[in-house]
Amino acid sequence: MDECKWAKSRWDEIQRGLLPFLIATGYKECDIIWVPIAGLTGDNIMEKSDKCNWYTGPTMMEILDQI
Repeated sequence: MDECKWAKSRWDEIQRGLLPFLIATGYKECDIIWVPIAGLTGDNIMEKSDKCNWYTGPTMMEILDQI
């Protein structure tokens, strides 16, 4: 996400592109959790990023802790 400067339009494009593939491989849409992250900087992995105010969900680690 850092490469596209956290653009929500890019995020929406990624979801639209991946969702049909994930459903075709057996995932249910209600079971998919989307989290915008930047691995190199760690944004939204452990702590919420201030770079994407449009995302209000949990961090990746918060999701993993709930599993």
